Amino acid sequence: MAGAKTFEASCASCHGKKGEGGKKAPTLIGKKALGDYKDAKETFAYVKDNMPPDGPGKLVEQDFWNVTAFLAKQNGWAATEPLSAANAESVKRAK
Repeated sequence: MAGAKTFEASCASCHGKKGEGGKKAPTLIGKKALGDYKDAKETFAYVKDNMPPDGPGKLVEQDFWNVTAFLAKQNGWAATEPLSAANAESVKRAK
């Protein structure tokens, strides 16, 4: 999965290899992960606007979609691939 590779290259240094979080970065994979977001559309918007912290928006848009799809899948959301603006709102947070 492309999102896993992008996560490893661009996110894991702060959020941990398994998304477990770090000193300055929240958990992204697990029971309490992504609790502020109701769907993949909201998650994508935050990630694109704020990550990585040393250069928000420096990845190409598809990389942000791929990471969002990876996080959704890892957290048990009903993620469709490829994830895009057309279907992101339908990919809801697992309850």
